[in-house]
Amino acid sequence: MGGSKKQTIGYHYKWLLHFGWCRGVIDALLELRGGDAPFFQGRLTSSQRITINKPDLWGGEKGEGGITGDWDILFGEPTQAPNDYLTSVLGAQQSGHRGKFTTVARGGRFGAFTPSPKTVSAKVERILTDWQDDTVWYPEKAVIALGASGATQSLGVLSINANDAAATDVNGHTYGPFAADDVIEIEFADGLPYTAWSRWPADDSPGTGGLPWFCRFEVTDDTGATTDYLSTSYATSAEAFAAAKASSPITLSGSTSYTIWLHDDILENRGGVSFYLSRKPGLRAMNPAHVLYESITRDEMQGEPAGLINDTSFRAAADQLYSEGFGICTTYDSESETPEQFQQRICNLIAGNLTQSRTDGLYYLDLIRAVSDPSALPIITEDDVKTFKQTPWVGSEAVNLIQVEWFDPQAKQVRTTQPVYSAAGIQDVGSPNSDVRTYHEVPVGSLATRLAARELAAASSPLSKIDLTLLPKWRTLRAGTNVRLQLPSEGIADIVLVLGEVAQGTLKDGSIAASAVQNVFSFPDTVFIQQQLGGWVDPAQPVTAPPSQLAFEAPYIELVAALSNADLAALHADAGYLGLLATRPTIGLNYEVDTAAAAEAYQAYGIGDWTASAVINEAAGPIDTSFTFTSATDIDRLVVGGWAIWGDEIVRIDAVDTTAGTLSLGRGCADTVPTSHAAASSLVFAGEWVTGDQREYVGGDVVRAKLLTRSASDVLDISSATELSVTMNDRQVRPYAPGLLRFDDASTTGQAYPAAMVGAITTHWAHRDRLTQADQLLDESAASTGPEAGTTYTVRYYQPPGTLVHTESALTGTAATAYTFAADGVAQISVEANRDGYASWQSASHTFSYTASAGVRVTEAGNRRITEAGAVRTLETP
Repeated sequence: MGGSKKQTIGYHYKWLLHFGWCRGVIDALLELRGGDAPFFQGRLTSSQRITINKPDLWGGEKGEGGITGDWDILFGEPTQAPNDYLTSVLGAQQSGHRGKFTTVARGGRFGAFTPSPKTVSAKVERILTDWQDDTVWYPEKAVIALGASGATQSLGVLSINANDAAATDVNGHTYGPFAADDVIEIEFADGLPYTAWSRWPADDSPGTGGLPWFCRFEVTDDTGATTDYLSTSYATSAEAFAAAKASSPITLSGSTSYTIWLHDDILENRGGVSFYLSRKPGLRAMNPAHVLYESITRDEMQGEPAGLINDTSFRAAADQLYSEGFGICTTYDSESETPEQFQQRICNLIAGNLTQSRTDGLYYLDLIRAVSDPSALPIITEDDVKTFKQTPWVGSEAVNLIQVEWFDPQAKQVRTTQPVYSAAGIQDVGSPNSDVRTYHEVPVGSLATRLAARELAAASSPLSKIDLTLLPKWRTLRAGTNVRLQLPSEGIADIVLVLGEVAQGTLKDGSIAASAVQNVFSFPDTVFIQQQLGGWVDPAQPVTAPPSQLAFEAPYIELVAALSNADLAALHADAGYLGLLATRPTIGLNYEVDTAAAAEAYQAYGIGDWTASAVINEAAGPIDTSFTFTSATDIDRLVVGGWAIWGDEIVRIDAVDTTAGTLSLGRGCADTVPTSHAAASSLVFAGEWVTGDQREYVGGDVVRAKLLTRSASDVLDISSATELSVTMNDRQVRPYAPGLLRFDDASTTGQAYPAAMVGAITTHWAHRDRLTQADQLLDESAASTGPEAGTTYTVRYYQPPGTLVHTESALTGTAATAYTFAADGVAQISVEANRDGYASWQSASHTFSYTASAGVRVTEAGNRRITEAGAVRTLETP
């Protein structure tokens, strides 16, 4: 067993960090990120101290460290005292920082190896706090829950209770905490993994003649009301499972308790299916009407008294925006824009106008929307118009394709919708005339896509601009409002116009100048376009263990590939190395290798990368080579000519077609022999993906290993990892088992793994040579190579299997003397290679049905079958 001295390779850093984020008090702190990796996620609503334990946030001691220690979250309340940590370090002359939201890192670790601290960012929410005079206007419609945004997080579940707290499912997985406005969805597993409650028979699975299935899930709240979200029959393909999702998500409301019941009713009770509960973090946004209201009344912005706002107008706009789900996330920075510019930015976004009436002096908010009751609109007629001008619409200049650029606060990423286009408009012009509208206040893709549809409707419609000069009695008109125009002299019988600019008259001439277009504006509830998902995956999702893990003593073929010629020549005969493989879980960049031998404590010794795997559909005999596969992961990492592990057998990858799902294998390679495999068995690819701890062991050492999944900001807790164990047994020095195992009996010569044999049996084989073969993967059918100097063979005969009846040893050739078993029955023959006191890692072996005479078959118990007339009966070959 080897080891190494510890040495200093770098330093951790401890900083006094005081971050000033924004004006306080805020509603909640939602997230803190360091170097764009989340180290806190949740919902804090008051000043408090939290403990951060993310030592591996930036790679730990193999990267750039992480963050540990206490942080003070300071909301800036009116009674907030100076921070005790800042006072103790910097002196007593400290401000209480009231009215500001700040955070203080209390000297814990922050990074490693570099003296330059990473950038820290915060995600906060302020909707209902810190209003002028602490009075929130119309709080009932201030918060707009936009539901899900970002990546999902899934776990298997049958029933779960969500009540603002963590919940545990039937498999012992903890999920949560849940909160109001969280959105959860029910999904079906992609495929049919076997679990404690998923027992679909392998011979009757979907897609291979399986039966149709029927499934539903119900949600019951604490009032006892039950909603059935899915109740229909689906086809039997695995794709149907993945496609069968809930018709609508469930949004958790307040402190209501929900129980989610998943039911499966398979015809003829053919087992179960796997479900997933997906939770997406809810996003709370602010009603734009409230944003504009506050921009008028805040002392720091326009500073007008609330009495100057027409409450009816603003409430109507707030109601409309709330019903549309039009929530926004934005900031105001006095150094980059004036209050008026800020207000215009919001009005452009919501298609509205903020104006101050010349008649009563009040502020009005008017939304440009479709008119539900034209009969209630004021009518402008011939008698009201002094001048009229119409500017025709130019079709060649019309925009017929629009995208909206928006900002995803969950991913902290600018994104763009898929194009929304007018096919007729493109056909009329002959080519796309595109435009991109920038609305970074929009926080979700669904809203951005609806905005794109709204913008396209306005930009592609054949609308003429109309300029009017009206009599002074129309001085009450406001931009953004609607009127009807009846002007037969200009060919206009009756149309609805939305007013743009409205200019008041002068003292000498009280005429009103107004510009308008026909009102075709509307804001769609739904746009039938698939919003493309972003590539961002929330790095804060908890990591899970690799679904498939293998630990083994590295074979000679792996050492040949991993060691230099000099190191290989110097390798002691009893030296052994650990080999490890793991397949990719849902979340995880790679995995940390922690090992321990004897009474050692676990230590980290390296990083491993995920290997590829697949499930072989068919049952396989020892010499079968062509197969189909499913459930492949990372199949692009497969290397033709490389090796894989199938049970205890090493196989060679000869060909693979990922589209057709087929592959060809060379069987019984390196120091292994071909064996039979059941249907739906797993194949794990090795080759360059084998990792280990780079430590040298000797025969008899017991090595324990744990593979800890790593993400950008998390490492699987070692207590949650599966412990793997390997006992070293001098594998790399042992001679290779023989190949090309064949048999001659009384009726046939050269049989490869026959089901039955008769009379005297001659066993023969081909040489294999560990040193000559080196990194070459000879399969079981290859001709002789070698043998390695000093190799002999031992042939053992068993009847029944496990009971030794005859042995031939010290054979140097490739055949044994013919042997006749003493009785009929099931028998077994094995051939083992020997050299320098070492036996081969595996023995070439075959079990078969034996009879002494041709034409006679026996049962497994060795009994002959005869007819009632006394004739010997030939049975089917087992």
